[in-house]
Amino acid sequence: MKYFALLLILFTPFFDFAQYCDSFELTLEDELEFGCTKNSITTLHDQLDRDFLYVANTGGGLSVVDLSDPENMTSVVNLPIDNFANIPVNRITQEGNYLYLALGTLFGSHGDPSGMAIVNIENPLSPTVLDVWTSEENAGCAYVAVRGHLAYLCALSNGVIVLNIADKENISFVSQYIPPTNWPEAVDPDKVKARHIVFEGDKAYVAYDAGGMRILDISNPSELNEIGRYSNPAMEGAARAYNNIVKEENLLYVAVDYAGMEVLDISNTTEVTLHGWWNPNDFPLANPAATSWKWFSSAYHTNEIHLIDECGVVFMSCGRTEIVGIDVSDPSAPTLCGHFGDSTDNISSYGMTVYKDHIYAGLICVPPGPFIPFTGVWSGVKSLIYSSDCALSINEDKQAAKLNIFPNPAKTEITIANTAAIDQLSIYDLTGKLILRDNSGVNNVLIGSLSSGIYLIQIKSEGNTIEQKLIIE
Repeated sequence: MKYFALLLILFTPFFDFAQYCDSFELTLEDELEFGCTKNSITTLHDQLDRDFLYVANTGGGLSVVDLSDPENMTSVVNLPIDNFANIPVNRITQEGNYLYLALGTLFGSHGDPSGMAIVNIENPLSPTVLDVWTSEENAGCAYVAVRGHLAYLCALSNGVIVLNIADKENISFVSQYIPPTNWPEAVDPDKVKARHIVFEGDKAYVAYDAGGMRILDISNPSELNEIGRYSNPAMEGAARAYNNIVKEENLLYVAVDYAGMEVLDISNTTEVTLHGWWNPNDFPLANPAATSWKWFSSAYHTNEIHLIDECGVVFMSCGRTEIVGIDVSDPSAPTLCGHFGDSTDNISSYGMTVYKDHIYAGLICVPPGPFIPFTGVWSGVKSLIYSSDCALSINEDKQAAKLNIFPNPAKTEITIANTAAIDQLSIYDLTGKLILRDNSGVNNVLIGSLSSGIYLIQIKSEGNTIEQKLIIE
């Protein structure tokens, strides 16, 4: 174990940081090495609050780490890659007692199909692979998102692939959407890669790497249609790398690799605008050759992203600078508070998960080469603890608007503990279909007639609309 603290503060007179930045601290609690042959690309903490961490070990398959002693992480289970058609494991999504694994090559040549596996983790110490689906075309894969009985696979140059997962032991193909590759400018089609997706109702927002951010109409999962798009005009002629998205109300926080993080206003999906930009390399640059050079020289290559909106902070895994903390208490002016990691030590992160007061970073081995603009010589997991005074005044409006739904998961009835009056309560399934609506203003709602599954509950109160996930057992 190692114990030391890094204050996420840049001592400079040029910025007036929010209070949380002044008190913010990251502490390395423990690290667990898996080795370069496995290559721990990212992690996911168990979403049912069990003391386990799931690690995507690319060529090493899927590993389960015991966190019951947080200062002594222990690898307890490994499912080798031959459980997954010998395709690398790159990203993990959890819904209830199931893991959904994105399978396929992320970098370099597209030697693998796009794939997805479903793993039963009712007992995390005895995970069971239920099914593996692979595409006919090689392209690789970056992420999988789940909505009800459908999975949306971000399959790089294979676009977005929709799969039916109603039968967990028999994954079936539904549809595929490959976007136009001549926007924002004509590029090699292999460079326009679907990397991440988030949802709101019948819309999906997709990080499309060289293809910018695309908005899809998913009301008919059998035929996805593009209804909006955005690419930062300041990056015209330069490589774009839209990697990861978090949505909060009418804003998208988008990790755009060496171009930092963009905050996009999506209140009008037909005319998305740039609301804020953490721009560590000060684009645009007058010389296009200098822009290209920034790809390799930047200390920041942002990838996976997590927003803690009540504290006004975004965390991102950031390549050679392992984890960065961005102050977004004013989303129009995001500011770097600081980072964990030394940009010169050849230790580099690719992915991470944030759970309660912990960040679990996946560190990768990367040899020098033309595909990834940083190197890494150590692979495994680092467990970081973050703490802050995090004054509620930073985002007190958002904090007040938070829903407290209990129990959740629920079986027969839910209670919404909300200080403001409820004007309307609606429950939608994950296809966007309205299931239940109540205008009575009551805080107790009977849900026993609804089938088991995951729903979105929407509350309209005093002119605000709040959405939250509801699980019915």
